[in-house]
Amino acid sequence: MQKYLYSKNHLFIYIFILFNFLGCEDESTTQSIPSSKNTSMLESLSLVDAQGYTQKVTLSKHKLTLHDNYQPIIIINIFNTFSTQATYQLKILSALQTEFSEDIFVLSLFTGDTDKIKHFQSLLQQNDVEHFVAIAQKKHPFETILYQSLNLQTPLTLPLTIFYTNSHYVTNYTGSIPIEMMRYAILQEIKKLKVK
Repeated sequence: MQKYLYSKNHLFIYIFILFNFLGCEDESTTQSIPSSKNTSMLESLSLVDAQGYTQKVTLSKHKLTLHDNYQPIIIINIFNTFSTQATYQLKILSALQTEFSEDIFVLSLFTGDTDKIKHFQSLLQQNDVEHFVAIAQKKHPFETILYQSLNLQTPLTLPLTIFYTNSHYVTNYTGSIPIEMMRYAILQEIKKLKVK
């Protein structure tokens, strides 16, 4: 009888672990790794941020490379409005890049109304946004090919946040993400890097 209870307790623990650790991602906000049938490729596209700095990008299938970047984790943030959600997301991404400066590089891409660029630049300064924020037109080639490479259907709920580790796609989230969730995702990726 005691052996039966012992194995029953183990079964309960395994089920508990399975539900808590394997089911922690919200399926509505996370995409699986894209299929290999998409062969879209973009070589050496340049993005320019609000201060005039340039970032060279190569994107093909589910691999993204930022040239002249040494951090292993890349976080891409695409947004198109000046909403409270988007502003909050920019602010926390800057805070996280400062906190994990050796491990992450954050690239945000604004794809909204470019007539409001002056307002946008003052918004960045007011909110201490200090990561790379590129201003692009709607249907920018980078945005289009990024969506194709991840098999994402448009229109999407923005902001869209995409994680890459060592240039390989990891996951993505739609909508605003709490800083604790972002920090946890970054720490998990850092832990995986240390194991390798």
